[in-house]
Amino acid sequence: MKNCELISWEVIQDLFESRADKTNSYTTKLTRNHVYLNSSSRMNVRYAFQVLSGSVADAIEMKFPLKKETAAFVRTFNKFIDCLNGEYTGHGIATRNPNLEPYRDPNDPRLDWLVDVFLKYFKDWEHEVIIRFAKMTPAERDRHILPRQTVQNIERTVMAFREIVRFMLVEAGAEFFVPRASVKIFSNNTSGNRGLATEVI
Repeated sequence: MKNCELISWEVIQDLFESRADKTNSYTTKLTRNHVYLNSSSRMNVRYAFQVLSGSVADAIEMKFPLKKETAAFVRTFNKFIDCLNGEYTGHGIATRNPNLEPYRDPNDPRLDWLVDVFLKYFKDWEHEVIIRFAKMTPAERDRHILPRQTVQNIERTVMAFREIVRFMLVEAGAEFFVPRASVKIFSNNTSGNRGLATEVI
């Protein structure tokens, strides 16, 4: 629950089920496999990317205007995913999505957004739940936020990604950094050649 509104997977399911409504003016890539998950589909990253997309956020806002927090959750994760998944140098231009552009500046605003806005989103959410449900036990309050292990993994990913980008652009002297490309750094020391391969996916 955030801002007194339940962020619910049922909204995604209702959006999918409304696909037959002839008054719909939106399109998404949602299929039954996206919204009715099984052990296999839960592990499909592509499904997650397509659910947490700008088109789904737009559709929720259009179809369910009162579900603002669910739409905001989807849109926030969509930007996070895009910031970490540019595939080639022209990806941002080809898709008209600046979040998919390569990183060329160690002070790129996206790197600040990931920490100051994206990670803060979870801290603010947890703080709100603590205040709103002060009489609940910690275990009961945890039911109103994302699993702590999930948030911790996200935090580690964001902080590591920001450091990798800045290292590549400053220390390694790369002209640009494309997140989904494999980057190899070779340096010499007194004992011979030493290689470090890093891949962010």
